Amino acid sequence: MEIIVILTFIIVIVYVLYSSSTKQKGKPSKPSSYKIKPVSVEVRQVQHHNADGDRLWIPQNQSVTVSDYRIDGGLIYVGEELDSVRNAYSPDPALINPKLKVNKINPDHSGHSMTYWPSYNDIKPEARAAYLDWLSTGRKNPTAYIGYVFLFFYGLERRLLIDSDKSEKPCTEAAAIIAEVERLLSIYGYDSSFNGYASSFLAIARLKFQTSDDSAVYKEEGVRWGEYPLNFKIALARLSKNRQPIPSSHALLWAEYHPEVYFRTPAQRCREEFGKLFDIRYREKFGEGLVIEPNKSYLKINYQPASSSIYPISYEVKDLPDLTRLSKPVSQIRGIIDQCTEELNSYSRFVGRKPEEKSSLSAISLLPKELITQMNLGNVTSLRKWAQNLLQSQETAELPPRELLNLMDITGDKALSKSDCVSIAQMLGILGYGIEPDIRFSDNRIDPAGKAVLFSLDENEPRTPGPSYKAASAALHLAAAICAADGSVSEAEELHLERHLESSLHLSQPERKRLRAYMKWLVLSYQGFSSLRKHITSLDDLSRKSIGFFLINVACADGIVDPDEIKTLKKIYKLLKLDEETIYSDIHSIQSGGATEPVTVQNASPDHVEYPIPERAFSAPAAGDRTLFLDQKIIDDRRQDTQRIHILLSDIFSRNEEQEVTQSQDSVLSSGKMQTVFGLDESHGGLVRELVVRGYWSREDFERLCDKYGLMPDGAMETINTATYDLFDNPFIEEDEGIEINPDIVKEIAE
Repeated sequence: MEIIVILTFIIVIVYVLYSSSTKQKGKPSKPSSYKIKPVSVEVRQVQHHNADGDRLWIPQNQSVTVSDYRIDGGLIYVGEELDSVRNAYSPDPALINPKLKVNKINPDHSGHSMTYWPSYNDIKPEARAAYLDWLSTGRKNPTAYIGYVFLFFYGLERRLLIDSDKSEKPCTEAAAIIAEVERLLSIYGYDSSFNGYASSFLAIARLKFQTSDDSAVYKEEGVRWGEYPLNFKIALARLSKNRQPIPSSHALLWAEYHPEVYFRTPAQRCREEFGKLFDIRYREKFGEGLVIEPNKSYLKINYQPASSSIYPISYEVKDLPDLTRLSKPVSQIRGIIDQCTEELNSYSRFVGRKPEEKSSLSAISLLPKELITQMNLGNVTSLRKWAQNLLQSQETAELPPRELLNLMDITGDKALSKSDCVSIAQMLGILGYGIEPDIRFSDNRIDPAGKAVLFSLDENEPRTPGPSYKAASAALHLAAAICAADGSVSEAEELHLERHLESSLHLSQPERKRLRAYMKWLVLSYQGFSSLRKHITSLDDLSRKSIGFFLINVACADGIVDPDEIKTLKKIYKLLKLDEETIYSDIHSIQSGGATEPVTVQNASPDHVEYPIPERAFSAPAAGDRTLFLDQKIIDDRRQDTQRIHILLSDIFSRNEEQEVTQSQDSVLSSGKMQTVFGLDESHGGLVRELVVRGYWSREDFERLCDKYGLMPDGAMETINTATYDLFDNPFIEEDEGIEINPDIVKEIAE
């Protein structure tokens, strides 16, 4: 008992002595290890520090000199005593104590001596010199060490988030401080850490001081995956609260921050183009943007200060909804993202293979039309003007292929690949022009040294030929071969071909227009008829005779069938497996129209014996009468024959196309034929067979498939891509975050 009394007495004496010592010094001594004080004590210290804050704060319109460094623009704390908010026994990190040493001879501009949580009181004299130099030169050197930027930023945080709670003066400076942080972000926003802290500070400062700047919402660096920046959440909340539409830029950011939205290779590789296309498609679907009703979840503010002096800040804003908890808007946005990704697939693959040609017309032609129009690129404008000058008011114009290829940045004299021809046709189509030959509508490629035809497109121009167009173009191809057999095409022959086109009533107006351009190209550059052999030889006897009779009708259009045309007709009759000797009787039947008058086989000459030619059964027109008399029965018969040929060829092409697709699919999907896919062996062919069923594979799944066939993943990828480069000038497999299968080549397999 006595021991307890003695110990109690000793404790009381120690306490009295300690209290007396504290009062004499006016400030408690710093303990060896800091412990959090009770709330009441902490509040008393905060009140004290706020008063010091106003006294030591240098406003924006004032200057101060520290160690011979003149600092204009203020916004800093300068003095000897300003305790940290969290630690009353340490000076605030932002406080510039003018009595501390500064090594102006060897300033540490690189920041090598700086610590992770810098404090002006603790950094070395060399670092203080570099920091003061940065402040005195306007706080704008873009190469300055980012730790010095943070040291200055600590003071701005304290002024608006701590001092403003107990003093009115900081509130009047809010706009200036916010503007200063925005300026710093424009210079040092490249640093992800500073970007994140500064952006969050701006958000909470604007919210606290009721300033709004929704336009400042942008992609913030340094944000942890799956989290939304405070600035962004506040912007969405205000839009919803005011029933305002969410702009496309906000919608895209929403998806970028969302943990369940994955951006595939095209969106990552072609960020600029993707962003612009997303804006176009988003506006098409939602106009000015989605309008979202406020939800019942309130916005929670969780601010982690950059300064170690300040406690984290957390509170709930009762009048602002938290839209980031909603799932439906993200689903709607993700649908547009998927659409844009698909539209940029071809362009992305081109850029992946040839990044140096990203701005070429061949690459641009793979972009959606609306995107090209919006971008307003100079080389696109040049091509448009060139096409306008060439065509002018004509319906068609002969086009010099070499000039066009130069404009498209396609150089060299080698034959054009299929992808080059498609790029040319697509680029011209985007500008409102068509070209023949167009490899998408026939098997003919543009010959750099040959001929081509330019024409204007209608708005509803089809992208691919239908069976009727294929049949009409096949018949026209054969007819043009007859017309060009004598080395020239007469006006009457061209007129006949024109009428033939007009009789194709089952073709749309854009198809007729293209067919006329195709006809002109055939006349300018006769291509023969060997490419049609596989289609024609499968016809029955009656069908082949109908086609032969139709072509003789074309040859007789000018009233004369010369020996060269007879030779060509014989070749075609042989192709059709018809009796060549019947050509003459067929010619006579068409030219005589059922009469017995002679047929002109060759032109007369002065030394020929003249024979009288009997008059026709109908009366000849009077002199000067230019009225053309037509036999309607013959016209109807010819039209019916033409229609029959079109229908006949249409059926053949349709059946042939279905057969080719079936055979191609069989070659891909049938394990017995896998060794023929791309010319690969059975193992690599089997891998292709499984890869084509999906457009995207994870790396792990791809490796498992390779193991199944005993192949090394990287080696298999290279082998398959080498084969497809030779065949299609494109890779079959692209690897980025995962494995993507080229859908264009999958389509090529099925064609």
